[in-house]
Amino acid sequence: MAALAVAATCILVAMAETRVGWAADEISPDRQASILVRALAYNRNLKSQAGDDFVLAVVYQRNNAASEECGRDAVAAFRGFEKFVMEGLPFRVAPISYESPSAMSHTLTRDGVDAVYVCGGLDSELDAIATLAQERKAVSIGALREYVTRKLSLGVFIIDGKPRILVNLPESKREGADFGSDFLRLATLVEDAK
Repeated sequence: MAALAVAATCILVAMAETRVGWAADEISPDRQASILVRALAYNRNLKSQAGDDFVLAVVYQRNNAASEECGRDAVAAFRGFEKFVMEGLPFRVAPISYESPSAMSHTLTRDGVDAVYVCGGLDSELDAIATLAQERKAVSIGALREYVTRKLSLGVFIIDGKPRILVNLPESKREGADFGSDFLRLATLVEDAK
């Protein structure tokens, strides 16, 4: 219980921080990663679903400049957490250039992926990626708010002028995640954000 209280405090502090050089409606990749890594630890099924380590895949669309930039920024931000552990498991980041559902399925299985961060530029592939996340029991994270409201589990966005964790609870349950009430009190649910 004390660990959850500390994690909740860390999330609130990360959400309250301000960064110089970022527009008021943007959240820097480092700040997103900090909030999301702590949020993922609230999945009560994390240890039973993960293997020997916790792998977060960053999925981007090749030959899409904005998506590739998102991928580079997200990988760099999440790699800052590789020196830490996720609920006792080593944390690792794996970049994935999206090619097809079958290629991604192979990569998710090969790399033992436990969470998938989806960059913009993959609108037409979102349903396929969400299905793969559900099959793999990997928590899906959207870089775009629209991705979370449509099909993915969570993301960090400016809502009502403040950084908030947005959770699509039905989608997270389809992926096998179990976020408790302590975490959900810190979050905004999709149905409440519309």
